[in-house]
Amino acid sequence: MSPSRGPLYLLRQLRPVHLQYTYRPHSPVCLRLFHSTCTLHDRFPPSPLSTLNQKYPTKWTLSDLLLPPSAQTRNPKFQCFVSTSTNPFINLSTEQHIFQSCYEHPVILMLYINSSCVVIGRNQNPWTEVSLPNILSSRTQGEAAWGDGVGDGVSLLRRRSGGGTVFHDLGNVNYAAIVPALGFTRDAHAEMVVEALKRGGAVDRGVRVNERHDVVMAAGGVGVGGEGGQVPEVKLSGSAYKLTRTTALHHGTMLIDTELGRVRRYINSEARGWIKGRGVASVRSPIENVRVDGGVVGFAEQVGKAWGGKYAVCGGGGEAVCFVTEAEALRVQEIEDGKKELENMVWMFDQTPKFTFSIPVSELMEGSKEGATPIPPEDLEKPNIPMVQITSEKGMITGVGLGAPEGMEVRDVGVDVKRLQETLEGKKFDGGTIADAMKACGVDSTAWTLRWIEGLLGRAPGRS
Repeated sequence: MSPSRGPLYLLRQLRPVHLQYTYRPHSPVCLRLFHSTCTLHDRFPPSPLSTLNQKYPTKWTLSDLLLPPSAQTRNPKFQCFVSTSTNPFINLSTEQHIFQSCYEHPVILMLYINSSCVVIGRNQNPWTEVSLPNILSSRTQGEAAWGDGVGDGVSLLRRRSGGGTVFHDLGNVNYAAIVPALGFTRDAHAEMVVEALKRGGAVDRGVRVNERHDVVMAAGGVGVGGEGGQVPEVKLSGSAYKLTRTTALHHGTMLIDTELGRVRRYINSEARGWIKGRGVASVRSPIENVRVDGGVVGFAEQVGKAWGGKYAVCGGGGEAVCFVTEAEALRVQEIEDGKKELENMVWMFDQTPKFTFSIPVSELMEGSKEGATPIPPEDLEKPNIPMVQITSEKGMITGVGLGAPEGMEVRDVGVDVKRLQETLEGKKFDGGTIADAMKACGVDSTAWTLRWIEGLLGRAPGRS
């Protein structure tokens, strides 16, 4: 097969998908994260990738392709799943299901586009990675804010793989490569994505894979990349990985037409300077969109072609493409269960590694300036000013104490720390929880300090 004949080449010969799973009614979900009562269609518009199904009808089903090779009537050597949903909870759960259910020696590509959301890594701290107040405020326009333009309606998810925090919207494409762990390298599929970009018209933009395995290009999209340091570079795509003994998952997102101002609004946490912990911190990089012929759909097609070219050497069994709708995906019990877990606040917040949030005592004292922005100390473990320190592990408050420079005597911190400890320990960590406890412990309910705390941490529904 010619390298130009990728997985999408055979779509013309295929017919619509019908999943072969037994349907089970949806059960109630407790503690869903910022969940609305709108229908899935209202909340999440159809994916731009749906147009590929019209162009290339298909006969393969998800159940067909996840059968072991010995049980398949035809044994496709490599496979491409395209989600027609923009629901991030469904797409991430479908990706995980494919990763867990694939046969031995898989060669699988999945492509999908998500509605506006922020996705943090498995071992990250949401309070340091994202602006929870801004995400929460995107939902205050009412339930209809889920997709009709009334508000941003940004979802928040914790994925099951490592890596850093990313912002998704309809202007970027997510890709996932699932291959045997033996011989897997972190650059292999990033190079495949670079080839797709070049095929799509990004030939003269210095696109390359850097030493961190990210896809980058020269700032401004012109000239040669900054491998030698002459030209500043910007990030187009970051990646995350998950490896088992037999299988490797590499997934990433490509910025094509993303609203970059929203990226900065939602993944810039002002609380970062006041929190010290064990979580994995994202590496902050300048970003830009990369223009590709055909936009997000054109890029997805080029990735499919590059994928086919890369694995054409498999030969013998050909390739298969499967379009998966959200209704069909939810008939798979494992995908439905995974979606519920991703929506659950227990998964979102209570997986957070241990950390300590520090509140400067000066901001609790009478006379704090309204609207002043305190500057965090360089070393929170050895503060140069007195601090009320609140420790959290797995989303729960486990300790409250007073930190001060060695030798400093602190007589009045503006709050009864012992009483605050008794009030907070065992509660869910949240800006609203902390502010309410301080009010109960004698801090003036109108104090700017309380608004500052909620402005940093947010007040999440169901936690305070």
